[in-house]
Amino acid sequence: MDQFTPETVNQLGSADNQVNPKQPARNERNVEERLKKKLFTPNTNGSTSGMYMNLQPLHSADYDGRKIGVQIPWWFPMLFRPLEDLILDDIQVTIGAYVFVANIDEQKYGNEVLVSTEKGFFGERWKMLCLRPKHCLSQDILDLTACMMTDHVRKSTILHGMEEGPLTVRDYYFEHFMGKIEFLSKIFVPLNDDNNHWYLMVMDMRQQKLVLLDSFPTADRNDIRRREVKKMAVYLEEMLTHPSFYELRVTMKPRLTEFTLEVDKGARIKLAINLVNKEHNVKNEEILKVATNHWKKNLVRKNNMTRPSP
Repeated sequence: MDQFTPETVNQLGSADNQVNPKQPARNERNVEERLKKKLFTPNTNGSTSGMYMNLQPLHSADYDGRKIGVQIPWWFPMLFRPLEDLILDDIQVTIGAYVFVANIDEQKYGNEVLVSTEKGFFGERWKMLCLRPKHCLSQDILDLTACMMTDHVRKSTILHGMEEGPLTVRDYYFEHFMGKIEFLSKIFVPLNDDNNHWYLMVMDMRQQKLVLLDSFPTADRNDIRRREVKKMAVYLEEMLTHPSFYELRVTMKPRLTEFTLEVDKGARIKLAINLVNKEHNVKNEEILKVATNHWKKNLVRKNNMTRPSP
């Protein structure tokens, strides 16, 4: 893999935007380091066939890049069955099976606190049930999600030696969710279906795929919404050919129409697992222990039921 030097950085820049290594970068960042992070930067020799490795699709960082997940047994008592192609590890499966367990005493366990934050937001079991498929999300879940994301940003800024504050959060989101195409990992596009329902199209620039997130899928509208996503990809691909979306003129334009299209039907259970298992939840270790015991008890009960009598 070619290494960037001040000379090659100058070669990549436009004629009217040359970088002088003796002077600060235009955007007050190290241009060489930023170029290494670009998603669509060709080799310095101009070849379009030898793209940098970070152009290739990456596995999801949230789930450790697993291609084969742990499955919940079909007989396990749950309110709904997770998709078989949903990739989760053993801890995530254990938590998911506990959060959405069926046939429990609601008077005894309905008010069990599964999520507790330092900001004073709580997620009781009955609140988490709105994350079941085809249920409307409650304001409590939105508040808990905001707490989780804020905690993630706070820890990320501290990790990188930045001061915590509103301006830091603003700059963090601007760098990761706005700005030029070269530095974006995902682009979110809300779409409306016949003025009755909103769903979300996600352009994953790293994994080179389009993701359809739909909180209320229906058999008579699913194909229509998929077609609308593909039509939007054609429009956005054309729009993103304009040079104003890029920092460098040599940046390759993303071919959105060649991205694969996925319909994510596991976003809700993954959100429930993250709300319980992330560090913003001060009860995460406690709930994990309870969920593990619940998993083991059900395995023992199943083994006793299937054991042949003497």
